[in-house]
Amino acid sequence: MIIILIGPQGSGKGTQGQLLKRNHHIHYISTGSLLRKMAKHTKNGDKLKATDGKLLPDSVINGLVEEEMQKHHTANFIFDGYPRTTEQAEFLSDYINDHFKEKKSMVIYFELDDNEAIRRISKRLTCVSCGFVTYPSRISLYQIFKICPNCHHKLAIRADDNEVAVKERLRIFRKDTFPLINYYSDKHILFTVDARKNIGAINEEVERILNENR
Repeated sequence: MIIILIGPQGSGKGTQGQLLKRNHHIHYISTGSLLRKMAKHTKNGDKLKATDGKLLPDSVINGLVEEEMQKHHTANFIFDGYPRTTEQAEFLSDYINDHFKEKKSMVIYFELDDNEAIRRISKRLTCVSCGFVTYPSRISLYQIFKICPNCHHKLAIRADDNEVAVKERLRIFRKDTFPLINYYSDKHILFTVDARKNIGAINEEVERILNENR
């Protein structure tokens, strides 16, 4: 099984991806995590970081994903944050056909309007080390003390999580990533969920889609 999660920032796709990983023991691939890991162990690693919402070249991202899939060639996969462009989607489709043709693919689109995305993102806390994200609606001790429950580093509001920067990232999402909705719809593997709902309700919908389309 190969599950691709698509949605604007703030739609909760990362949270749902982690729930799927935990509940079904599926290998989770987040390009954001791959880039953070590579930046820490690469000379001039800052060059791997996109700025102002701009996306890194497709060749860089495709290479990271291909390497990760080769390491776990017997696994099922969840993709969070990839693909983000039609070129990346075509690369992934070709790679799956060449190496994982026996695995069934599905794409889940987390639909959320820009106003709600901006409201959520402008108040979220992100781990400075591992990238864990939490939102104000989730009252917990780690949110109160701003300590990451995964790695115990600091939780903080990212400098680029201001309204201007978020609007620019959403603009890029609509321009570069939103065309994937039609791309995967034409392949008849796209499923849409309402990301305005709470985490539990969204997870129930995701699980229903997964169970009905294995």
